[in-house]
Amino acid sequence: MYAAVLYGRDHAWRWTGATALAASLLFGCAAALIQAGYATILDFMMGRRTGSAMRMGPETITLMGVAYGTVAFLACAAVMALARWTRSRDSNMLVLQAREEALLAKESRQRVLAANLERERIGAHMQSEVAGTLNGVIEQVRLGLRMLDDAEARGVEPTAEQIAEAFRAIGNRGRAALKRMRELLGVLRETGSSDDGGKTEHPALHPAAPLSEQLRGLRQGLE
Repeated sequence: MYAAVLYGRDHAWRWTGATALAASLLFGCAAALIQAGYATILDFMMGRRTGSAMRMGPETITLMGVAYGTVAFLACAAVMALARWTRSRDSNMLVLQAREEALLAKESRQRVLAANLERERIGAHMQSEVAGTLNGVIEQVRLGLRMLDDAEARGVEPTAEQIAEAFRAIGNRGRAALKRMRELLGVLRETGSSDDGGKTEHPALHPAAPLSEQLRGLRQGLE
């Protein structure tokens, strides 16, 4: 009981007090029944007297049971009061250690929750960023294809400088998009490292297909 109140939760004294009261009542009843000639409460319930009753009246035996129960409950109350006093002084090393561990666990849970919320926010931002970046690359490719289609419709062959300029613009936009996505992945990885249980694998970046194949696939998709 002392350990339960000292090292348990803040409201542990409530159920320990109820347990002490019930145990004290049973102890008082058992003490009174012993005076009446019954060895146990079960013997009294079965009407089986195992010993001789003391020459006392029922009122005296009842008072003795109440006295025994009261003494037992007062002893339990004193133990609980001592445990509460020791706990309130913050002088017990085990209590201090338990509180420190509880605070550390709470801080860890708060860090994990904050990291999860931050990842959700960054994830939503990344979706819009990636969508905008990819749309920019696609638009640049469409401009290059439109330039080639317009030249073909006019029956004019585009110059090497025009083709090189179109490919250069597409390459620059693609490199800028890849750089931006790497930055976003780096930010997301940094927030993931703050989670104690989050061990995420680094996403693998593979080389892109040749630009001619990408243009051919995009042209087929547009057609």
